[in-house]
Amino acid sequence: MKKFRNITVLGAGSAIAGEIIRILAADGAEKFSLISRSEQTNLSRIRDIKSREPSLHCSSIVASGTEITADLMGKMDPQTDLLLIAVGRLTDSTVQDPSELETTMRVNFIYPALFMNEYIRSVYIRNSCRHNLTIAVIGSVAGCRARASNYCYGAAKAAVSEFADGLNAFCSQQKLNIGIRIIRPGLVATPMISHRKDRRLVAEPAAVARTIVSGLKKDRRIIYCPWYWRWIMLAVKIMPYRLFKKIKS
Repeated sequence: MKKFRNITVLGAGSAIAGEIIRILAADGAEKFSLISRSEQTNLSRIRDIKSREPSLHCSSIVASGTEITADLMGKMDPQTDLLLIAVGRLTDSTVQDPSELETTMRVNFIYPALFMNEYIRSVYIRNSCRHNLTIAVIGSVAGCRARASNYCYGAAKAAVSEFADGLNAFCSQQKLNIGIRIIRPGLVATPMISHRKDRRLVAEPAAVARTIVSGLKKDRRIIYCPWYWRWIMLAVKIMPYRLFKKIKS
């Protein structure tokens, strides 16, 4: 199974990312590069890592917006062997403010897609890297079939999954040692769904993180977490549309 030593995390403030970082820190990681919108968020993660594994090297990178700049790419470590993309934003479909919907699309699709693409071209290829690189992007089971309650969010997550699949094929054709993995969590007990009253099927971030790390180490292309969401979404995808459009949750 794979071991990850040099890890870069985009979206270090994510609850799921935080649990993944803890697992990898205890599993032999040597370096973390943490990227978020807040220096305080990164420093909090670093303090947590250092309290567990004092010898680990950690660095903080602040990316205040959703633009991919040369300055940001210049701070990336070309020797990263795991790039975790953990940014996300949930918007309820009752929100019809165009700027809010645009932000949802940008955070969930455009930003992570451009980041992956630019990292490969401006960091990995430009530095003539040959080492194995795993890129893991956290999507959602919502991207398997966009529902009425979250069609903007679901469409964005579907788009980033398709982009990742196409980019993975490109890397294979170019004979790059890069594998892009798609993570599809179901309902997870994070601030993103704190408003939800129905807590059925809601998993804890630590359990989800363990499934993700196990899947990445086994080099699985698509990782559902918890595992049963694979079969739930299969049923949803084959459901006749006349029934599907009545789903409200």
